[in-house]
Amino acid sequence: MHDFYIFVAAIIFVIVALPVLQTLSDIICGFGQWIISIINVHVINNNVKSQSIQEPENTQAIGFQAPDESDYYDDDDEPDEKLKIGFRG
Repeated sequence: MHDFYIFVAAIIFVIVALPVLQTLSDIICGFGQWIISIINVHVINNNVKSQSIQEPENTQAIGFQAPDESDYYDDDDEPDEKLKIGFRG
């Protein structure tokens, strides 16, 4: 009879206690993720502020405009060096 009580207690534990424990662990993990997201928002705001300070807003000096980085590199002049495989006919 003692084994029967243990069996019934195990079934009740699986049906009732495990979902409750799972819900509690989900709440705790969600709270931890919320704290991490608050920290990340502050880090992102600071990164945006520091990036806006580093980028110059006006690139003109005495009537001349400084060229962009993209103007220095022109890849269109290089020939294609693709490997051409096929039948000659």
